[in-house]
Amino acid sequence: MAAKKQVNKKSTAKPVKHKPGRYENVLFEFPNDDMQGTVLIRDREMVIELPEQGTLAPALVVGRLDGCLYRGSNSMRDDDALSITASWCDFGDAFAGIWIEEGNELLFKFRLPR
Repeated sequence: MAAKKQVNKKSTAKPVKHKPGRYENVLFEFPNDDMQGTVLIRDREMVIELPEQGTLAPALVVGRLDGCLYRGSNSMRDDDALSITASWCDFGDAFAGIWIEEGNELLFKFRLPR
């Protein structure tokens, strides 16, 4: 009996539709630190805003929907702005992804308040 040929198909998964708006006091969990921030949801964008917290620099990442992932980079216009790129996936009631800050990769996750 001949083996079946596997066909790689592009994912047709669609992200969960969240209500557009501004979500305050969102807890972002990183391996070594947890941070409070804001999430803004627009049509095909999700904006993560993390204010300066102690020794941690602020970040403003505008993620644009690309398939089932949001992808973006730090758009802070400050001279001391960190080089940050991030991509994250929507798991319905939670989000998780990779945060690359100054070349260091970190896993992160967050949930929107109900």
